[in-house]
Order: sequence, then C-alpha cells, then structure tokens
Amino acid sequence: MSIENAQQLEIKQVFQQEIDCARLLLQSLELEYDALAKQHADALEEVVREKQERINQLELISRQREKLLAPFKTPVTGDDEQVHHQYQFGNNAQLNSLWNELVDIAEKCRDKNRVNGSIVELVSRQSRHALDILQGILPNTSSMSELYDNTGQATRSANKRSLVQV
Repeated sequence: MSIENAQQLEIKQVFQQEIDCARLLLQSLELEYDALAKQHADALEEVVREKQERINQLELISRQREKLLAPFKTPVTGDDEQVHHQYQFGNNAQLNSLWNELVDIAEKCRDKNRVNGSIVELVSRQSRHALDILQGILPNTSSMSELYDNTGQATRSANKRSLVQV
C-alpha cells in the first residue's frame, strides 16, 4: 500500500509523539524504581502520579495511532500461537525505523514495570509478615484455624501466640 506524503508526515508525527511520551514513561518508571529502592514514600507518591499521567497520555496517542494506521495492520502469529498485529509500511525505512524504536521503548517500559511490580509485591509480603508477627499470628498459617473443644465440637480460633512465643 502506497502512503501519500501528507499521510506519511502525519504518521511520523504521531509516532514521534508516542515515542517521546514512551520515553517519559520509561523515565518515570526508573524514578519509581529509585523511590522503591530507597523506600522514599513521598517521592514514590509523586512519581506514581506522574507515571499515571504518562500512561493516560500514551493511551490517547496510541488510540490516535491505531485509527491512523488501521489500513497498514497485518496479523502475525507469534511464538505463543496467539495472533498479534504488526504494521507493514513496505519499503518506507523511516516509518519502519520509528515503529521499531517505539516497540523497543515499550518493551523496556514493560520490563521495568515488571521489576517495579516485583519489588512492590516483595515489600507487601514483608509488611504482611511483620503485621502478622505484631498481631501474634504464626508465620505461614492462616489467621483462623479449627480446634476442638472438650465436647469434641469444632471451633474456629485465631492462630495467635504472644510476641514472646513467636
């Protein structure tokens, strides 16, 4: 499919906007990582707000790109046998290069977000464990367990011990 000059210019502009926004998102994710590593709650709160703004901007630009590039979309079966879409710009090296750059930055964002998510999950688990200890709940057990009273009836009881016993 041939791309007219005006359409090509519009596609380049949208790609460049999306690339710039994705770079800013990657920077936000790197700042989020630093705030998580340093356990700096105020900085983390600001970075998460900024990150959400970047994501919202990126979604708007992506919708614009999707609409603009609908005629160039071709289905591709990936390694996982799911159908993905890829854009085919023929021999237009500049558009192919911009698309590849955008995909590369998006993959970096995805990877950094996964790392940050892992850190959040680990800290959350550690916090829950510390709370369990403070509440006297035995580690690696549910907070409620069944016991039998002197008549043989099952009763639910909190699985607690004093901090001295933990």
